[in-house]
Amino acid sequence: SVQNRYRHVFVDECQDVSSVQDALIQALSGNGNTLFMVGDVKQSIYRFRLANPKLFQARIDHVGPGENTCIHLQENYRSRTEILETANVIFRDVMNKEAAELEYRPEDELKPGLPHGEGRVPVSVDLMVPSDGLTRLEAMAAHTAERIRELVDEKKFEYRDIVILMPEVSTDGPKLTDMLKKQGIPVFFDGKGGFFEQPEVEVFRNLLMLLDNPHLDLSLLTVLVNPPFDFTEEELSGIRLHSSGHGIPFWQAFDAVSRKSGLLGDKCREAGEKISGWRFLSYRMHLPDFLWYLLEDSMLCPVFGASDHGLAAQKNLRTVCLQAERAAERGVFSMRDFLDYLTEQASSGEMQAASSLAN
Repeated sequence: SVQNRYRHVFVDECQDVSSVQDALIQALSGNGNTLFMVGDVKQSIYRFRLANPKLFQARIDHVGPGENTCIHLQENYRSRTEILETANVIFRDVMNKEAAELEYRPEDELKPGLPHGEGRVPVSVDLMVPSDGLTRLEAMAAHTAERIRELVDEKKFEYRDIVILMPEVSTDGPKLTDMLKKQGIPVFFDGKGGFFEQPEVEVFRNLLMLLDNPHLDLSLLTVLVNPPFDFTEEELSGIRLHSSGHGIPFWQAFDAVSRKSGLLGDKCREAGEKISGWRFLSYRMHLPDFLWYLLEDSMLCPVFGASDHGLAAQKNLRTVCLQAERAAERGVFSMRDFLDYLTEQASSGEMQAASSLAN
């Protein structure tokens, strides 16, 4: 059986295991092999992916005598004692069966694993209730600005010593930055947003999509208005007006104009031949090598490199090529499979764009 192939079964991040995954784990474990699981129910964040932290909690609650053992790793080596003590005080009050579906027990409490630092830094926790007429974020901005002024006025800190950490930073970060600036607080926001939302990445990705499927109107339009083709709005309108019948896609109009004489026809024909040449090479070159070649031949890197965030843009473009190298190590060799790979990366939201400070 499959069980007999494994002496040990190791599972990490068990708080995010789904019922289906748990059934697979049960099928693999047993019959003399060892099941070793690591997780923290308090860190479960993937319920939208059908994660069920109760499965791991049930194993913790029903550990009996004999070979089954539960080891509580309470020592924390990342934070100062003051932070851990504050977290324990809050968790004791808010973590209960009614509110959080779990109890914060003595064996769950965090203990400092590092020696005490010099002195003690006070930790304050403020509970804010939005005032009438203020949104949650506006109330947060007002309170934060007031607290920053207090710290700076005490002459103990400078603005550069203060860091703001917040959830939902990709959506609320820019808004909070603007609100603080309006209140006279100098702010640098490093949140460039999601990697795949950067204009240079969108252009490069649309170029790859067009090479995979020449019948994508949006990708074709994105490629045409960017380097190395740089079609104007008037030229795009001329292409559209040439074949403006109902139900005629833009790519067909583009092909039709490219067969005509004249300046616009010549430009369309040259662009079409260039794109066809890239598509031909994409089938015959090793995918990562082709992406590096395409990045240079399309002039995207130097053009976006001349923008205000040029070095960061160039780093983002090179990251796409590096992603192709990583994908190839996992057996992804075709353009279609690589685009699916990028879609998975985009859905995860884990890739962040390069920032100006990273140059």
